[in-house]
Amino acid sequence: MSTPIVSGLGEKPRDPHRQPVPPRDSTTVVFDDHRFCVGRELDVGVMAAPHRHSQIEINFILNGDVTYWFDGQETRLQTGDLALFWGMVPHRTIACAPGTRFVCLYVPLGVFLSARVSDRFRSAVLFGSMLVGARPLISDLPNFSRWREDLLSEDRALND
Repeated sequence: MSTPIVSGLGEKPRDPHRQPVPPRDSTTVVFDDHRFCVGRELDVGVMAAPHRHSQIEINFILNGDVTYWFDGQETRLQTGDLALFWGMVPHRTIACAPGTRFVCLYVPLGVFLSARVSDRFRSAVLFGSMLVGARPLISDLPNFSRWREDLLSEDRALND
């Protein structure tokens, strides 16, 4: 179990969600290719500042544990947990156990909006919830690993 590391938040964190522009210690990234993409790193690290981006983010924790700061709330994820949230909600990792690894997938907002999911699910994500599933299927680890490799490959057919 890791000890939470909180830096840059101070005693009373600002609410970056209420600001018309990102505060100085956060970054907004807008992906303009509208494709699925994947985080290049498997190793989880502590982030210096919150950030935002336009895609839906899915994180599958391969091993270890990580604590997220998500719009002012802290959420701890462990091996096998899956988190899904809209990247426009300010977020960052604030602590992780040594050796923690994950697969991070980014789903274009247009794909998410056209997905066959319930209105309740879609609304929860778009209104700022981090949804966490804590009971992985046996197939989750190989599937997430394969999707990551497919998206990182130079093979257009696998990317598609």
